[in-house]
Amino acid sequence: MKKIIRYAAILAALCCLSCRAVVNLDRPEDYIRAGANTDPSAITWASVFESYWTGMNNNYLFWSIDPTDWDKVYDDYQGKFAALDVTSEADFQTAYRYFQDITKDLVDGHYYLVIYDLNGNTKQLNPWAARYYREHGLDLYEYLDSGRDTSILERSPSYMRSDYYAERFSRNPKLGAAVESRFIGNSGTYAKAAISDYDGVDFSNFAMSTGSLPVSGGCILYFQFTNFDYYDINGYYDYYEAEGIYAQIDTGNTAGKSDEELLADPAFTDETLRLALEMRIVRNKTLQFFADLKSPDVKGVIVDLRGNGGGYAVDLSWIWGRMITREHTFTYNRSKLGDNRLDYSPWFSQKIFPAPDGIELTVPVVALVNKLSVSCSELSAMIVASLPNGYVVGGTTYGAQGGLTGNREYNGGQFTAPLLELVFTPSVQLKYLDGNIYEGKGFPPDIPVDFDYDALEAGTDKRLEAAIRCVLEHQ
Repeated sequence: MKKIIRYAAILAALCCLSCRAVVNLDRPEDYIRAGANTDPSAITWASVFESYWTGMNNNYLFWSIDPTDWDKVYDDYQGKFAALDVTSEADFQTAYRYFQDITKDLVDGHYYLVIYDLNGNTKQLNPWAARYYREHGLDLYEYLDSGRDTSILERSPSYMRSDYYAERFSRNPKLGAAVESRFIGNSGTYAKAAISDYDGVDFSNFAMSTGSLPVSGGCILYFQFTNFDYYDINGYYDYYEAEGIYAQIDTGNTAGKSDEELLADPAFTDETLRLALEMRIVRNKTLQFFADLKSPDVKGVIVDLRGNGGGYAVDLSWIWGRMITREHTFTYNRSKLGDNRLDYSPWFSQKIFPAPDGIELTVPVVALVNKLSVSCSELSAMIVASLPNGYVVGGTTYGAQGGLTGNREYNGGQFTAPLLELVFTPSVQLKYLDGNIYEGKGFPPDIPVDFDYDALEAGTDKRLEAAIRCVLEHQ
């Protein structure tokens, strides 16, 4: 009888420890149903917070390294959200500030949260970027609420002179000009290509460039691209090829113009044909770079990932698989096995695989990175760092490395709930071969080079120069 009483007391104590009135959302897919089917008349900010807290408790991958006390978050904010009126626009702004405070220390570099209210207002939160803005005395959310008024950014000279702002090909033409002049000015070659955003097709203005810099006994190859979107590019190319679009373009090209000349022709205005042609130009220039890797004249390779925001993980093997002949482990991953915060799977290898025409590249390979090298760019830096002839040069990367996919596949990651359009967070956690988890920190370069704003303004790209020296010194 005493044992029964003792067990009953223990059970009651456990029940008290877990008696929060959280919503009954035991599986990740249930968050989606809650977001889609909840009766608007039944939504309260209290129920939104309950859903959010539970979703993060169950799905967030980084509790093993995150400094946020999630239980304290519940204790501190459950009553605050319960006091808000879901129909009040002023209270929506208050909820927005609460979410800013709750998320401000989350280590997940990919993380963002989109909230909305019953009046059609929408707000997005990006904790990692907000932290970087704060380092420069700026408020990201003030900037976003202003409609991206750049005069707010100009209040911080350190921000305007940082690699986060100024060392981005898509924003600063002086960066591209400095790279181009280095190649052309030394009797090398430099070619650019881009894919425009046409109606209904968004490529985020994808751009790439290749170059060849003469050095003693051969050349250094250069490859730069703005995001990992070759999966889409190759898919579109294959579709246009199968639909006869390229045959249509070539048949109509009676003057025998090159693709670049045809694209520059003012009479060539059909957007579908222009998009198809841009795809072919980008693809051909990229494939030419891969072919050039096989030349005995190649003394080194620089892949410039500065400002590259990431994209499709399948591109990793498509690109780096050209430089290997056997499968290559470069990180370890783990996912969630259950809904408790630390219910993790064992670590499993993440690999890239050789392309059918891949070669064992033995010359120095450099990944050139900065603070805006994100996601697949960071994984690329890890790939290069793990190669026997690989070197990472530049600045520490962004700090967003977790794998992204639907939460159904891995029992964790992104979810939705009432008034939460999206909680965007990875479903896989990653650690490098050295045993360190660089999420929220960024991957450090082998050869750190401070960003020199004044030198770039004067036409010299010091990080590129360091990458070139790295190749020459390690031949």
